[in-house]
Amino acid sequence: MNPLKTIPLGMSNFQIKEPWWKEHAVGLAERDMLEDRLTVEILHERKDGTRTFPGKYWIPKDVALKCPVDWRKGVKLHVVPITSLKEVSDD
Repeated sequence: MNPLKTIPLGMSNFQIKEPWWKEHAVGLAERDMLEDRLTVEILHERKDGTRTFPGKYWIPKDVALKCPVDWRKGVKLHVVPITSLKEVSDD
């Protein structure tokens, strides 16, 4: 689990290079949760080049803050289960 794999983009948008497989979760830095709605994109690709988790997802900040905490390199991360993420619709 490496906090450097979580890269915030702008305000409360996260790009995750690789999820935490053992926990089936992503780590979101509390310091980067600046809005009430957090947007998450998981960039991990399978060997054939397709994304393991295609699309973008979101989670309310208050829900993410209730997830378990893990400290990595002095960064407070909330371990958010992938199943808690909701897919962003195109409408």
